[in-house]
Amino acid sequence: MRRLHFTRRGQSMVESALVLMTLIAVVSAILDFGQVLFLHQGLVNRTRAAARYGAVHWTDLNAVRNIVLYNSPAAPDPAPAKGFLGLTSSNVVVTRQNIDSNEERIVVRIQNYPFRFFTPWLSGLYRGREIVATAPVEI
Repeated sequence: MRRLHFTRRGQSMVESALVLMTLIAVVSAILDFGQVLFLHQGLVNRTRAAARYGAVHWTDLNAVRNIVLYNSPAAPDPAPAKGFLGLTSSNVVVTRQNIDSNEERIVVRIQNYPFRFFTPWLSGLYRGREIVATAPVEI
């Protein structure tokens, strides 16, 4: 009888380990998914705000870039190396299309932005897909 009791204790320990590993994997996947959603939504919001600012202030493309990086047309006095969520100025591209026509637009792109996963088997630095926002220029 005693022998049967010890084998059941080992069985419950193995089952608990399997359930715990599954639970940890699910929780870390939820954290990763939430982080990706938060990062993407924050970058989309900054890109749209910069496109709206650029539609009115289309002559200063550097100020439009600063809207994405620092949420301000002017960079802070000692300009940090990285802006919002680790963006650098090389990640933000601001252009004008169809210049001097009725279809003139300002295009703000965020490309190759970095993010990391929490999940151990996915950990590492990854690059996100390009985010683009356009707005008609108001002249």
